[in-house]
Formats: sequence, C-alpha cells, structure tokens
Amino acid sequence: MKRHRTPRSAYPIAREQLAQLAEACGTTVYRANKLKDLDAVYEQVIRDLGTVYSIGYRPSKTTRDGKWRSVTVQLLDRKDVNARTKRGYYAKSESNQ
Repeated sequence: MKRHRTPRSAYPIAREQLAQLAEACGTTVYRANKLKDLDAVYEQVIRDLGTVYSIGYRPSKTTRDGKWRSVTVQLLDRKDVNARTKRGYYAKSESNQ
C-alpha cells in the first residue's frame, strides 16, 4: 500500500486558506498545535458559543440581481465587545427563486 505524504509546503497554504475562509464567514480559526491543546480549544469554543447573537435586517436595495451586498455591523458605545460577522451576502437572483 502506497502512503501519500502531504508536502510540508502545503501546510502554510492550507492555514492561510482556512484563515481566509473563517474571516469571510465571520468566525475564527481555533488552533491546536498538539493533541493536548484541544482542551483549551474546546473551552474557547464553548465560551464563544455562549455569546452568539443573531440579528436581522431588511436591505434597502431589494433588486434580485444575484450581486454581492456588503454588510457592516457596528457596535456603538461598546468598546469591550467584538462583533465577528460575515462581510456580506449574494442577493437572490430572479432565476434562483
């Protein structure tokens, strides 16, 4: 049986792509360098899940054109809080309803 080894050069690329994906989704990358690090990672995930909030809004532009819509969330008068959010979404198009 042949073993396929992943070249070391692939790992930094994969980490960067994972970071980009997490940023686009408005989340974070939880890192565990060793198996023993997972306990701390799980604790952080549990803390983060305990502070998840959902918000909604109605867009001012209602055209169904399938184009990208940027969204920005600002927390006024709350310097102690950090909002991790998606950067936007694609509007539904007329053909995809």
